[in-house]
Amino acid sequence: MAGKTSNRLVERPTILVCPECNSSVYECSDGDGVRFRCRRGHEFAAEQICPGAEESLRHAWANVVRTLAFHA
Repeated sequence: MAGKTSNRLVERPTILVCPECNSSVYECSDGDGVRFRCRRGHEFAAEQICPGAEESLRHAWANVVRTLAFHA
């Protein structure tokens, strides 16, 4: 499944989460460029989503480390 097409807007799922609400983020392309949008409606340019993705990744790794330490 390549993505959803509606009025020439193509949405592709990503592995990113929204830095505002932690919901799933889709890459949206309409021919004029690429932007990212979550299911709640927050929208970001590529330059804006990357710092948020880095913070989300850092948070996820901290949770992994805490979980492993708890179960050790």
